[in-house]
Amino acid sequence: MASATGVAGVAFWFVSYRTRPFFEKAFMLPTVKHIDVKLVGGAVLFGVGWGLVGFCPGPAIASFTYGDPSSLIFVVAMIVGFGLTKLIPDTPRAVPA
Repeated sequence: MASATGVAGVAFWFVSYRTRPFFEKAFMLPTVKHIDVKLVGGAVLFGVGWGLVGFCPGPAIASFTYGDPSSLIFVVAMIVGFGLTKLIPDTPRAVPA
């Protein structure tokens, strides 16, 4: 984790001096800054799923190559979850602060 933080720190320092990315016309920064039910619900669902199974997406896909049955179930459920997000309407609902 420390080495990843160091690499990211150098990258962020380097990017802060650029006016645009190498292969794009401008930086694309998020414009939505409010926290809504969809964001909180997704974060909770992601965290609970991660905690129950003991995988996060990257290592789950890596362990999938070893044929671990639990990683297979997790990766399939993750892909199904990605697909189910298309069924959730995009109507913003604010969470009371």
